[in-house]
Amino acid sequence: MPLTAYSKTHPGEHDVEQILGRMAGLGIPLKPTEEIPGHWRDFLRTDLECPICFASGAEIVRSVGRGGKSKQTYFRFTDPGHRELCDFDDPEMAGKIPDNLVLLTSDRSKLTRVVRQLVCSGISLGVFDQVAIRNMRQWFFEKKVTARFKVTVNPHTFDWLNELGKLRFYASLGLPSGVDLNTEVASVPGFEWYMEASRRLVQRYAYQLGKLEGLRTGGIFETNDPWKRAEALAKRYQDRSVFDPSALAEEYSQTAHMAKFIAHNYAPLKGGKGNENEACVRAFSALLLCVHQWNTGTAISSFARIVSAIGDANQTLGNVMGLNPFHDFGGWRVLKAVQDADIPLPVNTDLRKERKDIEAALREEFDVSRIG
Repeated sequence: MPLTAYSKTHPGEHDVEQILGRMAGLGIPLKPTEEIPGHWRDFLRTDLECPICFASGAEIVRSVGRGGKSKQTYFRFTDPGHRELCDFDDPEMAGKIPDNLVLLTSDRSKLTRVVRQLVCSGISLGVFDQVAIRNMRQWFFEKKVTARFKVTVNPHTFDWLNELGKLRFYASLGLPSGVDLNTEVASVPGFEWYMEASRRLVQRYAYQLGKLEGLRTGGIFETNDPWKRAEALAKRYQDRSVFDPSALAEEYSQTAHMAKFIAHNYAPLKGGKGNENEACVRAFSALLLCVHQWNTGTAISSFARIVSAIGDANQTLGNVMGLNPFHDFGGWRVLKAVQDADIPLPVNTDLRKERKDIEAALREEFDVSRIG
């Protein structure tokens, strides 16, 4: 249940108080009362759209906090309701903003403030407007609807593959391939049983390791720790239909490069580590590219125009919610690639225990348990 809705009569994203203020003919927001006129409610059901899936049938709802006091006011879409894959089609999202949406109405952070100024300038120059922002969301949602897959991969696969990759490193520090362990070698002071046990595990799972190498060659591991996020997504969305990230691989690459260019070449954003990965910077980059049909050259030219007009635009133009269509893109891409690779898991998925068992067996076999 979203905090804002898109008005077709007053094109743009508005919260409840802004909508009611317009209905009353005021230039300022109007706090909702217990009794909202019936003809207002009828009008809002046809005028307002969900900001994600564009369903109609909006109702104004107030959540109640402790003591029966009104806590927050938001919109609910019940007739016909949210479309499948809508981020708000989940009771847990009542009165919350999905992670892929960026609220630019707040100046709490420097990044949000800088991007808000860019958005205001862009709207003022006519580079884009509220309708274009809405159309971008529709473009993305239609992509989600037409490019889907069902999550079936075992969530344990990700931790297991991550651990297998670590063992490969330790195995590389042990005996060279083709050289067998013997008592003489095992008796070398400081001999690393951990490395030998790792080497044997890597040999045992050579097929799975080959699959893992194929994934690495495919370049899907761009984040520092993609495994945990992919595992969390697999657990949350198991047996559910979700968006296939490969459908936006090209657009993702363009947005990532655009965000990097902006973060490293626009003075107010320079010096901030990781700014190119921040949701608001990526949301702005994706918007620029989308309104220019994903032509990076013209998008950068428009960015230069926008920067030249910073400070002249009405700051209320920035009361919008940006879309970062690539939120969790790295995690989803890893999940989809691993699932497509169809990597078989052993019955025992605890590689750490398996390695310890191998080490104990080796020490017993070579009768040098007192060494190392």
